Amino acid sequence: MGERIGTIEKIGKDHFTISSPHDLQNGDGIFFSDGSGVPRGSVVNSVEGARVYPDKMSGLTRGTVIFRNHDHAFLRSLGAKTSCERKIGLFLTLGETEDGFFLTACDEEGHTGAYAMAASKQAAEKEALAKEILTKQLSKVHDTVFTCGSVKHSLRQVYFFPMSLLNALRRGAIARLLEAREQARPRDKGTLRVNDTPYPLKTLDYRGNCLNKKAAAFYRRHGTEVVEMAAESGLPMRGRLLMRSKYCVKRDLGLCGKDTGPLFLIDENGRRYRLKFDCAACCMSVFESAAFSD
Repeated sequence: MGERIGTIEKIGKDHFTISSPHDLQNGDGIFFSDGSGVPRGSVVNSVEGARVYPDKMSGLTRGTVIFRNHDHAFLRSLGAKTSCERKIGLFLTLGETEDGFFLTACDEEGHTGAYAMAASKQAAEKEALAKEILTKQLSKVHDTVFTCGSVKHSLRQVYFFPMSLLNALRRGAIARLLEAREQARPRDKGTLRVNDTPYPLKTLDYRGNCLNKKAAAFYRRHGTEVVEMAAESGLPMRGRLLMRSKYCVKRDLGLCGKDTGPLFLIDENGRRYRLKFDCAACCMSVFESAAFSD
């Protein structure tokens, strides 16, 4: 149903007004019940002062209680927020070799990767613009796990850099840095040990949920014999325990410890499930319906 907004005070041909102040907005979804108690809904097309113009007027009358079950503005504000991401600080330094350039990438934990490329060197005509482009292009690490903290250079002079060269240097240096991080990643060097601890039960019926040969072999290795496979194997379940639950129907109805006679759950297909109660342990058991002794 959603959030109660108020009661319709006046009805027009294509709008209604609500008796109390409200904050309905364009795109909101509204819920209400018509005169016969049938649930209905509509979308707010527009709001002009006290007047609310819904997409459909059918079923709306004076005295109808309006609920909002879709808050368009609220959901839009949620969608505008970015998810929480952890990024690793990255620091880049551009240098030059005799026949080209290299880029060194260092992360906040001290791992380093460097990548070099041969390239012709051409002095920049506009040094300030060339520096701006260099920094901007090398800082584009948004599709990686890094966030760029700084871009520096140790060039003898400012050069003209094609975008493709800067992109290739950035990708290469980050790839080398990721390799360095992977090599430095701590690894457990534990040895495998066969687990042959005895299982606490000597036999296991369908409640052990053993469904295949590998599971049965596992239990045998631990000293347990599987005498029944899981219910999913096609085992006849009539009269058998299906579930034990801390949720209890009698407790929910305030009937703890009271004699209510047999109680059943009935599913949408008409199947009946007998309930049995253990008040001392405060739990409820559900059985496939069949006569059994309490």
